[in-house]
Amino acid sequence: MAASRSSRQEPEPGRRFGRTILTLLVVGYIIGALLIWMDPLVSGAGGNGGPMTDLGTLLVLIDLVAILALDWRGFATLRGRIKLRQDIFSRITTWCLFLAFLIMSPITLAIYLVLAVRD
Repeated sequence: MAASRSSRQEPEPGRRFGRTILTLLVVGYIIGALLIWMDPLVSGAGGNGGPMTDLGTLLVLIDLVAILALDWRGFATLRGRIKLRQDIFSRITTWCLFLAFLIMSPITLAIYLVLAVRD
């Protein structure tokens, strides 16, 4: 029994990106975030953003889809920082909380990109 536990390997924390892909992902996120942030300042729009907000949102969503396509496991565990337990209740709870955080906040994407650059 102890031998089977010791031979069990930890999953990889995430895929390593090449310098070009990582640069494109980070620059795309930064430009998208700047466009979202700048549009209400430039256009004076109160609640609704203009075309710059739409373009920035599109860039951030493209960045998110690209990261999920390339490294969904690394993104879901924040490059191995979140440890998923094996029992089903813990996994379901973790995924529900993660999806709620993902939907409500683009900060998860920024955290992932910072960790990807550091690794």
